[in-house]
Amino acid sequence: MSIRTTLPTAVPVAAAKAGFSAATAYRIEGDPRLPSQKQKPRERRCPDPLAAIWDTEVVPILKASPGIRTVGVLEPYAESAEAGLIDGADAGPSLMGSAIHPRQS
Repeated sequence: MSIRTTLPTAVPVAAAKAGFSAATAYRIEGDPRLPSQKQKPRERRCPDPLAAIWDTEVVPILKASPGIRTVGVLEPYAESAEAGLIDGADAGPSLMGSAIHPRQS
């Protein structure tokens, strides 16, 4: 889009020669930063339901038997969360349930 420096009113022409649309050219003119530079990383929107047990209980199980399935690791903790034995159990069962039993299409 270096053509736009010689013809400042020819943004659509410069865009066509560069190979993209006039709308994209005007958007780039307005803010030349890349999309990755514009957005800040998104934070977690809800607390992690497994944070309380991950390092102390789940990781040792995974290291001891690497081939174990998700259901085998998380099912006892889902039952504990439903009983209110794990911190943050108010958000736990629904989130852990989707981790244990993924959607089948």
